[in-house]
Amino acid sequence: MSRITMTVTNNSGLDLNCTDVTPNTFSNLSIGTTIAKNGKNTFNSESADRVYCTFTEKDGGSGAWQMGMTAPQSSQNNAQGTFNAGLQGYNKHHDLIISYILGTPNQASWAEPTGPDDPSSNVPYGSR
Repeated sequence: MSRITMTVTNNSGLDLNCTDVTPNTFSNLSIGTTIAKNGKNTFNSESADRVYCTFTEKDGGSGAWQMGMTAPQSSQNNAQGTFNAGLQGYNKHHDLIISYILGTPNQASWAEPTGPDDPSSNVPYGSR
């Protein structure tokens, strides 16, 4: 089983491309991966490190959603998303199973896995 299982549902009304994965530890997510509007994809990573990814409008618009997550073996899980990344509540222990519904408000944050959203607790994108 994966350390991180991330499901991304695209409710943004736009076709989206992945434009960043740092570090690229997902077995099935890379730069250029597309999620169609109203589509849904599930991505898997074996990493216990912090992982970040960004989805942007496929047609070159300015919409962008950034997500960050970690599933360390010796401490609690964490996840976050930028405005309207739609992070849903997640489990603090064991393998991290998270869901983002892009285009909807976050229901959780880095310090609040079951809510409410607390953007002030989020770590800077790309930080280790």
